[in-house]
Amino acid sequence: MLGQLEIGSGDAVLPLGTPKQRTILALLLARTGQFVSVDELVDEVWSQEPPASAGANVRTYAANLRRLFAAQAGGRLDLVRRGSGYVLRLVDATLDAARFTQLVRQGRAAAAQDQPEAAVHRFEEAAGLWRGRALEDVPLGWRLSAWRSSLEEQRIAAVEERAEAYLALGRLTEAVATLRTHLAAHPTREPGYATLILALYRAGDVTGALDAFVDARKALAEHLGIEPGEQLQRLHRAVLNRDPRLRQPATRPSATNAPGTARPVPHELPPDSAAFTGREAELARLRNLVRHRDAGRATVVAIHGRGGVGKSTLAVRAAHQVAAEYPDGQIYIDLHGSTPGLRPRTAHEVLDRCLRGLGLPAAEVPPDESDAAARWRTLTAGRRVLLVLDNATDPAQVLPTLPASDGCAAIVTSRRVLATLDADGHLELDGLPDGPAAELLARSARRRGTPEEMRTIAQLCEHLPLALRIAGARLAARPELAVAALAERLRDEHSRLDELGMDGYAVRGSIRVGYDGLRDSTDPADRAAYRVFSTLGLLPVPQLHPAVVAALLGEPDTARGSAMPPYAVRWGTTSPPPRWPTACCAPGGASPAARTSCLRPIFRWYRCAPRPRRWPGWTPSCPACSPPPSSRRPGRTTRRCSGCGCAANCSGRWASARTGPPNWPPRGSASWPPRASATPATRRSPPPWWAGPSCTWAAGSRPRCG
Repeated sequence: MLGQLEIGSGDAVLPLGTPKQRTILALLLARTGQFVSVDELVDEVWSQEPPASAGANVRTYAANLRRLFAAQAGGRLDLVRRGSGYVLRLVDATLDAARFTQLVRQGRAAAAQDQPEAAVHRFEEAAGLWRGRALEDVPLGWRLSAWRSSLEEQRIAAVEERAEAYLALGRLTEAVATLRTHLAAHPTREPGYATLILALYRAGDVTGALDAFVDARKALAEHLGIEPGEQLQRLHRAVLNRDPRLRQPATRPSATNAPGTARPVPHELPPDSAAFTGREAELARLRNLVRHRDAGRATVVAIHGRGGVGKSTLAVRAAHQVAAEYPDGQIYIDLHGSTPGLRPRTAHEVLDRCLRGLGLPAAEVPPDESDAAARWRTLTAGRRVLLVLDNATDPAQVLPTLPASDGCAAIVTSRRVLATLDADGHLELDGLPDGPAAELLARSARRRGTPEEMRTIAQLCEHLPLALRIAGARLAARPELAVAALAERLRDEHSRLDELGMDGYAVRGSIRVGYDGLRDSTDPADRAAYRVFSTLGLLPVPQLHPAVVAALLGEPDTARGSAMPPYAVRWGTTSPPPRWPTACCAPGGASPAARTSCLRPIFRWYRCAPRPRRWPGWTPSCPACSPPPSSRRPGRTTRRCSGCGCAANCSGRWASARTGPPNWPPRGSASWPPRASATPATRRSPPPWWAGPSCTWAAGSRPRCG
């Protein structure tokens, strides 16, 4: 892959077929051992307008590759069909791109351990694997283009690190020759110029070293319109002053550790999102908070909100907009607080990344967390560094990593409200308004439906950017799928989460992580919230009345507030969680007896609660109780729902009747709600959300599961 795409078997090279088939093979090789969906392969081959037969064509190309591997590869490549995609496995075969990455990693480890000879050997072997530009004969979509760019960046950095290892060994001629060729192809690489200047100076060519700085200044001005960075300028001044320390090799061979030079300046922010839409007010507030200065302390801003609401995207965009104000570096770290399959990073792991980002060798990172935190505060003292800590679990994970210098700032994102974090501001994110939500959907889909269709999909996606991006991607990947058809599919609450998943992105997974965190927590309040969500998953209601929560947890009504903070905190909002998480929370595999046991406290509370004087006493202020307009008698005045006074209680009573077990309540006791045959005209029909295929409502019978 590090050149033309070739598969060798013995002395022969396998015929890889048409350009489209080569693109499919390249993507499978780039993600060896990983699942690649047919949709991804279609998008990579036909990035604009795939034909109706695209999926069938991909399967044909895959079948051709399987036959080729079976006949000519000797079983060393195995292409396996798995669900709606494929996995390519290498058996006793080597991928040159993977070998290159491994050698570079080994070379860096050797350099960090002051073994320059071993480092040179690894870097030279890695360089010898390249036969041109990666995949130079393959048509590339955006995934392979990004993969190739990443590999090219590794190649560029490896050349410069090899020159540093030459420098440490005193092989100055090889260092200079390597860097001359390298900088001719990449004239804006300041680290390369720094090593070249130092190598020329140590070789006794002071004039050449000064000329190299002039070349760097000229190249940067012509290509980028900027002056050399502080590192190069300090090195230039050290050469002019004939600093004798420049002739002494550093402990770790690196031009950036030479006397008179600065440590590397990290620029680690992820790319800004091209689909970013709306959030102007939140973005302006976040920028203002980050720019706020307090003498003697760093600025800290916390963003919280439920999964998929766009916290990371907002933080990264704001960080890019203020990055110029933090010239000593921008460090981004994903803390994996809610990443499926990954454990959260420890505070020491975060400090290790921060210290290495500022140029500290891995061997010099203190093993103790408190010592590492002290070293981090020392390195950031007097500097202007921006730190973005994404996806935090709790304040304890974040506190040791915050800088202390008043020139620094930190942006922290979390699903939880980090209430105990001493932040300059806490910013809560919720779903997008209708306009920006429809615009984000249209950008992701690369087409538009009618305003009503776009608004409907936005509402069914709870206005969450993650869900909107996935819905838009579905429309983009399937041109034959009408916007109205997708809206209709999303209306089905039971399959909605299945629709909102694509290419490794899924609303279900985002929700499940937070729910599993409650289940596995040792905090009693979190466990109580877990039980609340499990029960809410069995009832088709938007929220539970606080008194019902107290009954569910076996607490007195006065103590019901204890269960509410995790209910709100875990979902990052003080309002009830969205309706769709309950589909993830319901214990669908539980037996009827277990489900009855889970719901029994709720049935008991509703049966014993004071009945309203009139049920339901329709009123516009109680939308869950409000009947369809056609069922109201002309001229009849609606009444307030005097028994419950809120939608949660009314909807909860109906839902408990819908899901109650056949033998509940016991014979001879009062039942709730009353039999439909005994319901006077003023009670009319159940709430609008009541009707559904899973229940029946027959005259003279109580609601039951269908």
